[in-house]
Amino acid sequence: MAIGVAMLWNFYWNDTWTFSSTKTDTQMHDRLISFLMLCSVGVLLNTAILLFLVNWGVYYLLANLAGIAAATGWNYVMNKRVTWG
Repeated sequence: MAIGVAMLWNFYWNDTWTFSSTKTDTQMHDRLISFLMLCSVGVLLNTAILLFLVNWGVYYLLANLAGIAAATGWNYVMNKRVTWG
């Protein structure tokens, strides 16, 4: 539930601040669906990297940091191209 709320909050701020100057003909509903789908992939990416690195003996906080960094990059690049592209 917390991840879903965080995604909605992030969508709101991305739509009203980060990408507010981006001209798009896409309806808000369609942007929201796209954003949620791409960020869900980010959650899976984060989790996969965390589990992979922990299984290789990396300290879990460092493994989580690596997963967060990868997911953040994925979310920004893909949403810039797809959702607000």
